[in-house]
Amino acid sequence: MGHFLDQGIGVKQDRIAALPYFRKAADMGNRNGQYVIGEKLLSSFRLSPDKDKILPVGIKMLECSLSQGYTKSGIELGFYFSTRDHQKERGLIYFQKSAALGDREAINMLSIFFEQGINGAPRDSQQATCYKKLSQELAKDKTKTFPNINTLCPLPEGPSV
Repeated sequence: MGHFLDQGIGVKQDRIAALPYFRKAADMGNRNGQYVIGEKLLSSFRLSPDKDKILPVGIKMLECSLSQGYTKSGIELGFYFSTRDHQKERGLIYFQKSAALGDREAINMLSIFFEQGINGAPRDSQQATCYKKLSQELAKDKTKTFPNINTLCPLPEGPSV
């Protein structure tokens, strides 16, 4: 019902009314509901006076969604942390988790980050090439995953999640 209300499918569009449905789905363990609520909390409450209470809930929602294989959550977390001065390396970890699940966007972002030395990644052409190879493998087999990505293309030493 949350999607129907959010997008106006068969009902009048009402994005505010959709939120309780997404939250209920999230609380019941639905990875898409967790993604929607997590993304909304991170994007809408970054400047809120209560952000120290709200943002950890959004992060946890996205982490739960990612743990269920919803790669968009890892990308959302990756971009969220890549904008934090002292947590950019943490963003790389979330991109890496999505890449392990076969997410092409995550793999391509990691390649760019290492090629350009941005978003917490040191400039490393070998690391960038490693991700490019994974992207090529994924182009041949869109169902491919990389559970051993930390062996294939290990991230530099840094914080763990």
